[in-house]
Amino acid sequence: MPQNRNCSCRLLVRGFLGFLVACPLFTPFTGFGAEQLDRSVVAFPRQEGGVYVGWRLLESDPRDIGFDVYRSDSAGSLGRKLNAAPITASTNYVDLSDSLSGKPAFYRVRVSGRSSEGESDPVAPDM
Repeated sequence: MPQNRNCSCRLLVRGFLGFLVACPLFTPFTGFGAEQLDRSVVAFPRQEGGVYVGWRLLESDPRDIGFDVYRSDSAGSLGRKLNAAPITASTNYVDLSDSLSGKPAFYRVRVSGRSSEGESDPVAPDM
């Protein structure tokens, strides 16, 4: 009797595993009703000095997309571009400028080569 019970358990487990393989619990999302996400730029001071700026890469972004990071002393202006060339290999930047000494700073990220399209809202690091 114990041998038949063991066999039944194995069949049950095999059947369940077959079900999981045949009917995946998580299917790829096709985009219908997807959230409208923005770049979600964040900025915060680093313990080593400078300010870390990070942002989100969107599913709709082309593979060759590049980004520019700007810093200003007011939320209403674009400010000065910090990177010399478009940032293409990551979605972050570290501002090591000495000009941060106690002044408010606002960071924006913009898709390289575009005017205000694809521009983030300004963010200030929590000092």
